[in-house]
Amino acid sequence: MFTTAACATALLGTLGARDAHAGHSADPDVDYLAETLDQWDFRLSLTRVDVGVYENVSVGSYYWLPLIKVPEVHARWTFFQSARWAVATQLGYMSFEPKDFDKGAKSDAKLQIVPFELLATYTIRDDLRASLGFGYTEASVASGQLAQASKDAEEESALDSAEASLGVSTGRLDAAFEWRLSDQFAVSAEAQAMLFQKGGGAATQTIQADPRTQLVLHQQASADLNTGAQGNLGFGATWAWEHFHLKLGLYRGALVVPLLGTFVRSPLGLMPELDLSWRF
Repeated sequence: MFTTAACATALLGTLGARDAHAGHSADPDVDYLAETLDQWDFRLSLTRVDVGVYENVSVGSYYWLPLIKVPEVHARWTFFQSARWAVATQLGYMSFEPKDFDKGAKSDAKLQIVPFELLATYTIRDDLRASLGFGYTEASVASGQLAQASKDAEEESALDSAEASLGVSTGRLDAAFEWRLSDQFAVSAEAQAMLFQKGGGAATQTIQADPRTQLVLHQQASADLNTGAQGNLGFGATWAWEHFHLKLGLYRGALVVPLLGTFVRSPLGLMPELDLSWRF
């Protein structure tokens, strides 16, 4: 539930051991904690794969997206770590172009999503951790240039080209509390609160009124996209063995659209969480 209500469930069950023994280690790697995988450690969940490529740096991808020609990648860096504190940042990128699915498409429209996170974890004691983070997601759609090649001499004017773009930016606050009851079992409480959710658009039209006159029109608009969905709260239980991890949970409140990061009203009173993941 930390990054988005659905995407985060892909890793919440991975409170994996860094040591050879099973269960939760002293510094587990999960989305709501400012930790990364050890170098060349792999984690495979139902929706994504992550690997530690360097000390305190891991990269990953929602592996099913490239299979449908939607590239996505993300990286996390824990740039500060002490006995009590850990601070990390995560950056991702995803793009989608309709022409990748339809070669005959005339539009150059492109969707791009860039999620960013900054989070800090404080170890209260060996079995208690608290985290606080800020997340920002920018989603934009650009139409590219739509040209009108045909000219009619009887027309007084013709639309030569047009470009348009739309965007949604969302800021949120994330909080989590983890209580490790045993080496193989932990419970957690997680919450998200929307700080802002704004939309905007811009369009440019070029009109050739006559051979000597060209008109360029610019339009811009913005809006506060308050959907009434302000946040959510959830509770989870995680079982962690040496290679297999299971997370079960329930949360109530807003649904955060996977990858887009936008808050919308949930159609259900309570939303379940289920995650299976493997660590190797």
